[in-house]
Amino acid sequence: MLTLLMMAFGGSLALKAFEERQFADNSTLIQQAREAEALSGHVRAELIGLQARMEGLLITGASLEAIRRGAQFDAVSERAPPEGAWAQLVDEGGVRVFAEWKGRWVQGVRATAALMPEALDERHFYLVSSGSIPLNARFESVDFERSAVACAAVRGTEIAACVFRPAPMFGLGDINRLVIYGLLLAAPLLAVFGLVSVIRRLNREKAEAEALAPTPAAAEQRLWTSFEAAGVIGLWRWNPATQLLTIGPEAAMLVGATRDGEMTLDEFTTIVAEEDRRRVRQAFEEARPRQQFNVSFMGSGAMAGRYFEIIGGESETIFSGAILNVSDRIQAQTRSRRAEALARTALDAHPGPFAVWNNHKRLTHWNAAFGREFNLDRSVLQAGASYDLVMSEIAKFVRVERPLGEDANSREMLLISDVWIRLVDRRTATDGLITVGLDITNMKRQETVLQRSERRLRAMVEELQRTKGQAQELAEKYAEAKTRAERASQAKGAFLGNMSHELRTPLTHINGFAEMIASEIYGPLGNERYKEYAEDIVGAGKHLEEMINDILDMSKVEAGKMRLSPALIDPEDAVDGAIKLARRRAADREVALVFDPDDDLPEITGDHRAIKQMTFNLITNAIKFTDPGGEIVVTMVVEGKWLVIRVRDTGIGIAPEDLPRLAQPFEQVTSPEAKERNVRGTGLGLALTKSFAEMHGGYLTIESTLGVGTTVSIFLPVTRTPAPATGKPAPVLADA
Repeated sequence: MLTLLMMAFGGSLALKAFEERQFADNSTLIQQAREAEALSGHVRAELIGLQARMEGLLITGASLEAIRRGAQFDAVSERAPPEGAWAQLVDEGGVRVFAEWKGRWVQGVRATAALMPEALDERHFYLVSSGSIPLNARFESVDFERSAVACAAVRGTEIAACVFRPAPMFGLGDINRLVIYGLLLAAPLLAVFGLVSVIRRLNREKAEAEALAPTPAAAEQRLWTSFEAAGVIGLWRWNPATQLLTIGPEAAMLVGATRDGEMTLDEFTTIVAEEDRRRVRQAFEEARPRQQFNVSFMGSGAMAGRYFEIIGGESETIFSGAILNVSDRIQAQTRSRRAEALARTALDAHPGPFAVWNNHKRLTHWNAAFGREFNLDRSVLQAGASYDLVMSEIAKFVRVERPLGEDANSREMLLISDVWIRLVDRRTATDGLITVGLDITNMKRQETVLQRSERRLRAMVEELQRTKGQAQELAEKYAEAKTRAERASQAKGAFLGNMSHELRTPLTHINGFAEMIASEIYGPLGNERYKEYAEDIVGAGKHLEEMINDILDMSKVEAGKMRLSPALIDPEDAVDGAIKLARRRAADREVALVFDPDDDLPEITGDHRAIKQMTFNLITNAIKFTDPGGEIVVTMVVEGKWLVIRVRDTGIGIAPEDLPRLAQPFEQVTSPEAKERNVRGTGLGLALTKSFAEMHGGYLTIESTLGVGTTVSIFLPVTRTPAPATGKPAPVLADA
C-alpha cells in the first residue's frame, strides 16, 4: 500500500515538473514576443526620425551630399518609392527610406546595424521581409540546438523585426526542479522509513521491558528518550500543584539547560531571554484555565539568538508536551516581513499608480498613488477586490481613454481631474498581473506645444520661401550700399588727409599774424578794440586748430592707422607736462588745479605724447564744466596691476542717462546746465582718450553725480606690453 502511495506521489511530482516546464516555455515565448514588439517600435521610430530629417533638409533645398551628411545616411540618391512604401529592406544589409518635398523624391540608405540596439544576454536582433517569415513567437531547433524566435512587423512597412535567443531543452532551471522534486519525493520515503524503524524499536523495547519488569521511573525515562530527537525536539512535564517543571535530556540540551529532570520555574526561566521571562512564567501560571499550553521564547547565554516553542496540553491535572527549536521558522517569518515591508516601500516610492493582482485577478498589493489618482474609495480598494470591479470604478473618473498603438494591454486616459495617465498591464511569471501607471500630463502638454510649434515652423518655412526672393534682392542692395559706403569712407580718408595740410597751413599763418598783431610787435594799433579783436582771432584760431587735430586723430583711430611709440617712461613726467599746459586755462577760469601723485610710482611701457594728451583732454574738459572757485585734483596711484590716472572735479556733474554715450565720437553733455555754458567743442576729447587708453591695453571709467562733480580714471597696465591700435570702439565703464 505504501509503495502504491509513493508511486502516485512521484507521478504527481513528475506532472507538476512538466507543467512548470510548459509554463516556463510559454513565459519565454511571451517575453520574446514583447521584445519583438519593442524592437519593431524602436526600428520604426528610427526610420521616422531619418525620414523627418530628410524632409527638413529637402524643405531648405539642400543638396544630396548635404542630405547624406545631415541625416547620416550611407548613400543618398533621387528615386521615387514603390507604390505605398516609404521604407524597404536592401539586399546588402540596409534599409532604404524615402522622403518627398514638392515632387522631389529622395532615397537614403542606412545600414541595418545602425538602426538596431546592442545585443544583450545572448539576444540577437535582425530585420527580414515580413512576408518571408512567420510573425509569431516559437521555438526552432537547428543542429539539436533549440532557440526562441519572435518577429513583429514594423507598422506601415514590409519589414519585420526579429529577436533570437538560445533556449536549450535542458537548462539550469530544469536541474533545480529535478533536485527540488527529488528532495520532495525523498522526504516522505525517509519519514516512512523512520516511522517503521521507530515502531520496530518500540516493539523491541516493549518486549525487553516486559521481560525485565523495569521500575516505572526507568520505563518513563526510556519512553522520553524514545520520543526525543537530539537538537530538534525535547519533552517536558509541568505539575501545577508542586510548581515543578520536568524536562527530558534532549530538551535540556536543546535549550541550553545545565541539567535535566525536575526544576523550579525560576531555575528554568534562567535559560530564557530576559525580555521573554515574564511572558513564559505567566503562561505556566495561567495554563490550567486554558487546558492547553503554547508559548515561544528566545534563548539566553549560549542559545541567544535561537527561538524555541513550548507546546502541550493537560491530562489528569498534569501538563506535558514538547519543546521545539523554531529558529528557522521565526527567522523565515522575519525575512518575509522584511521583504514585504521592502516591497511596500518600493510600491509607495513609485510616483504613479501601481497594483498587483494574483492569478485569479484579485487585488493583493497597491500603493497610495493608485487610490489617490483614480479617487477610489476604501470600500472598493481592498485586498481581494476583483480586477473588473476596480477598473469599472476607475472608468467613472475617466474622461477620455484610448489604446496605445496595437498593444491591447496599454492605454492612455484623461481623468476628470485633467491628469493624463498611461496605464500598462503586464503578466507575471506566476500568471498574475501588474498594473503600472505613469503621469504623462507634462508630456502631453509638451506634445501640444510641439504640435503648435511644428505648425508655426511650417508656416515660417512657407513664409521664408515666399520672402527668399525679396531677401536676395535686399542682399544685392546691401552689397551695393556697402560698396558705396566703403568708397565714401575712402573718400573721407583722402579728404581728411588733404585737409591736414590744406587747413593747417593757412591756419598757422592766421594764428601767427594774429599773435603778432595782438602783441603789437610793430607798434601800437591805435585803438584798444583792434587789440581785443586780434586776441579773439588768436583764441578762435587755436580752438579751430584743436578741433582739426582731434578730428584727424579720431579719423586715424577709426581707420586703424593711429600708431603709438611705446617706450619705458616715467608716467609722472607726462602727466605733469599736461598739467603745466592746462594750468593757465585753469587760472583764467579761477579754478584750482592740484597735482597729487603717490610716491615711488613705477615706470611703465607707454607713449609719452599719448599719455600727456589723454591727461590734458581730461583736465580741459573738467575746466569747462567747473565754476570759478572750484577745484580739479589730478592723482596717480597703483591699484593692483594698474597705474590709475584720476582727474576729479567739483563741476556740474553728468546725468546718468548721458554717461554711456559720452565716450562716443561727437557726443556731448546735453543737460540744461551744459547748454547754458555754451561750451565749444567737437565731443572728441573723451573718445580719443578712451581709444588711447585701449591702445595701451587699458580702459577708461567715468563716475559722476549731478551738482557734485565728476571723476574720470585712466587705467594703464604696469607690466603688460600695450596692445597695437585696432581702431575698434570698446565699451566705457561708467558708474553714476
